[in-house]
Amino acid sequence: MSDFTCANLILLKDVEIAKKYLEPNSYLIELNKKWVCLLTENDLSYNDVGGKTFSDDIIALSEEAPVLFFINAEDHGAEYNILHKGKSLGSLSIQHDLIPNSAIEIASEMHGDEEGFEKWMNAPEEFDKLAIEKNREYISQNFSDLNLEGFKVFGFPDSVIDELKELLTAANFLDMPSRMCRTLMTILELRELCFVSWHYASKDDRAYSIIAKA
Repeated sequence: MSDFTCANLILLKDVEIAKKYLEPNSYLIELNKKWVCLLTENDLSYNDVGGKTFSDDIIALSEEAPVLFFINAEDHGAEYNILHKGKSLGSLSIQHDLIPNSAIEIASEMHGDEEGFEKWMNAPEEFDKLAIEKNREYISQNFSDLNLEGFKVFGFPDSVIDELKELLTAANFLDMPSRMCRTLMTILELRELCFVSWHYASKDDRAYSIIAKA
């Protein structure tokens, strides 16, 4: 089973603040010595145009303590959104399956589904180049105006911000999207963020270090 992690991350030092905003049927767990995770049933709520929506409680929590919403979908990519004082300071979606999926779609449009997939399997580089050109503008926009300075609200020093600026570029995405996700989690001290979500916890929470639940 592949990992699909989704959590609202709060600094461990702000755990008492986080306790005030436990929603019904939610969990507050300790991840490591830096982070705790608030897992809520509506963590995967999006609006009609694909934008992430947050509950009133999460917005209110962010007024008192910064929140890092983070998704790590092993087969697809990672996503984060920094919430502070009720507003988003910056966000990014890293879809490491974007280019292969787009390449298969292009091959299918050119040759039909079955033959197109076979041609992509035999010569993926040819269709990957077409997919990169098709998605170049989207990728460029996705990695612009990231406001990585926003991570300073979590106490990260300038050296870490510099690491993030070096890592999170369109060029690196095209060269190493899967490694980008793994490296990002290492830099943010999220190595333990694996198989963590409300969905997993609601089925069996024995693997978690639970601080509180509602």
